[in-house]
Amino acid sequence: MIVLGLGAAALVGGACLLSPLYGVGVAAGLLLVAVAAHDLGVAMALWLPTLFLEGVPALNLAGKAGGLVLLVAWAWEVRRDGSAFTAVRRECPGTLFLLLGLLTWTTLSVTWAQNWQSAFSGLLRWYAVGLLFLVTACTVRTPVALRRLALAFVVGGVLSVLVSLASGSTATGVGASRLATAAGDPNFLGAWLLAAALVAVTLCVVLVGVATRAFLVGSLSLLLVGMGLTVSRGAFIAAAVTGLAGLALLQGRRRPVLALTLAGTVGVILWLQSSPGALRRFSDTSTGSGRSDLWAVAWKMTRHHPWLGVGLDNFTDQADLYMRQVGPITTSYLIARARPDEVHNVYLQTLAEGGLIALVLLVGFAYACLRATVQAARRLDAQGARTEATLVYGLLLAQCSLLAASFFLSSAVDKRLWLLLALGPALAVLSRSRERPGP
Repeated sequence: MIVLGLGAAALVGGACLLSPLYGVGVAAGLLLVAVAAHDLGVAMALWLPTLFLEGVPALNLAGKAGGLVLLVAWAWEVRRDGSAFTAVRRECPGTLFLLLGLLTWTTLSVTWAQNWQSAFSGLLRWYAVGLLFLVTACTVRTPVALRRLALAFVVGGVLSVLVSLASGSTATGVGASRLATAAGDPNFLGAWLLAAALVAVTLCVVLVGVATRAFLVGSLSLLLVGMGLTVSRGAFIAAAVTGLAGLALLQGRRRPVLALTLAGTVGVILWLQSSPGALRRFSDTSTGSGRSDLWAVAWKMTRHHPWLGVGLDNFTDQADLYMRQVGPITTSYLIARARPDEVHNVYLQTLAEGGLIALVLLVGFAYACLRATVQAARRLDAQGARTEATLVYGLLLAQCSLLAASFFLSSAVDKRLWLLLALGPALAVLSRSRERPGP
């Protein structure tokens, strides 16, 4: 241990000679390694907030390094004791089968992609989120670990707002400023903050203690303000869809969901009345910021390649060709510029790049994760664990919010989405284990 301590001190000291920031980064990395060796769940909770700061290059690099540490620790744990992975495989075999099918088909799509370098780069991101899914599904084993991870999700959202506010905003063409720095895109940030706000609301109900609830109320307020400052129409539409989903899925909890939905609607109306720039952006629905043109091009692409698609991450490479077939469009610059925009719709982009088979696999996989979450919540309700069930329902709404926001984002490999979806199988195992308590 002394030798390891001296080695760690030497690494930190050497990094500090290069830059104090490097020294802090190396120290944080070594701390994460030590925590991961002792408790992978705690390490994941410490690492999770970095997912909300990917728009900051240094923090993005730190998050990737931390993710690699967690992956190695998880692989070592599975090799030593594979009971957690076995439990997930036994409880949700269909979900893992769909995940395997989705990754397999995505891999095959590289072979018919015109730009295979772009496709291969995209494939690496798919495998990264697939591994994140497995690590998360096998790590959350107890109610304490679940609450810890949910709280870390909220903390990540709060940090993203604070970092974005400290770094400044990006101007829009409608007279409003939009928060974006932590995510690099205000629409992505708005979707993340909506999911974090839903988790924060649930934790306010679940967790006790004056200090804890005061922190959560303050966090919720900051998340809602940050979401408003993104002025993301997609995030607000996703919030409305999530409210409807809550009324349909949350058995025995429809009254509080309805009350929150109505309160949120009134709050949005009052905010729009006091913010002319945001009101102009929300009322300008003529082109959807060019999304309608991008969707038209993607749909034309789908009609030419309905089964196989054009290959993973090849929409931007072939969009110019299909734009000419669509006819004159008002926002052709989104496609003609050096770095064309993506489809801004996960499902349509999946259809255009991977064909109908890819879309069926993706939707089936997402449905399986949601179904596992719903079953876990209802199983906990039946066991009398109403507090845990409430938290699971809150995470279900967060899942629904990101899936709804995906209609306006190219977020198929969004790490926050995959982490929340992974909680479906994890919660299914957790709720089942409560039916078979150990000695």
